[in-house]
Amino acid sequence: MKEVVNNVDDPELLYSDYKLIGTGASGQTFSALYSKTSKLVAIKKMPISIDNAGPLATEISIMKTCTHPNIVEYFDSFVVDFVELWLVMEYMRFSSLTFILNLYEELRMDEPHVAYCLRETLFGLNYIHNLDIIHRDIKSDNILISDTGCIKITDFGFSAKTDTLTHSAVGSPYWMAPELIKSNPYNNKVDIWSLGIMAMEMVEGEPPYFDLEPQDALKKITEKGIPCIAEDKSSKDLIDFFLHCCETDPGKRHSAQELLRHPFMLKSCEADDFLTLCEEATRIKKEQANFFLDDYNIDD
Repeated sequence: MKEVVNNVDDPELLYSDYKLIGTGASGQTFSALYSKTSKLVAIKKMPISIDNAGPLATEISIMKTCTHPNIVEYFDSFVVDFVELWLVMEYMRFSSLTFILNLYEELRMDEPHVAYCLRETLFGLNYIHNLDIIHRDIKSDNILISDTGCIKITDFGFSAKTDTLTHSAVGSPYWMAPELIKSNPYNNKVDIWSLGIMAMEMVEGEPPYFDLEPQDALKKITEKGIPCIAEDKSSKDLIDFFLHCCETDPGKRHSAQELLRHPFMLKSCEADDFLTLCEEATRIKKEQANFFLDDYNIDD
């Protein structure tokens, strides 16, 4: 771990004004001000253990090698008091794509929005795949949105750098490819399967079998396969794109580069249009928060 982190500076002196912006299985994320520039950054604070020290070091090493408009930018990392890792990254105003999908009943993404998110994610995937990096956890939670509407991949905690087939069964259950679940040899095509499931998230509000326990969902994926994306909500181009992503045979599954040439990509809007959607989601969230606050005050 000490080989990949900043062992010189004291992060307590570099950053201030911490505000909690997210909590996940691996730790908490805070916004903070960088004292040298007054720039807003995101700091992910994660406990270090014997079990996760190696994977965390790998995550940092991979993030250091990635410089791309569709990858969240790495700034620095520190081990604090020997028990906690601070991972400093660029701040993303709108949090993750899940922020929008949680408003599925109030705000639907149209196909240009869906195509935009898929296209920008594919730009990032194509870049890391060319570096022999497999992300292994592509899902809406790990797609962040900037203040300009830019889409960026984050969370390389399950990632691996390899130019050969690998076997480790890691990732988020509902998004995992069949060959990964079975611990069969696999390559970066598992990310493409997960991208297809993310397309289903955007169209239907959640991945397939989300009503089942994770182990039951994994069994369904491997034994029954997954249903096609909703045909009554999808154009022929989107359905075809999805089928190329979620082809059971990874040898026939399209690559990121091939999918970037798919006709559905031509439907993509641009960042400004997607930003409008994000701002509408923020407005709805604020209205909901005010409603619940007013309701609480009335009952009180």
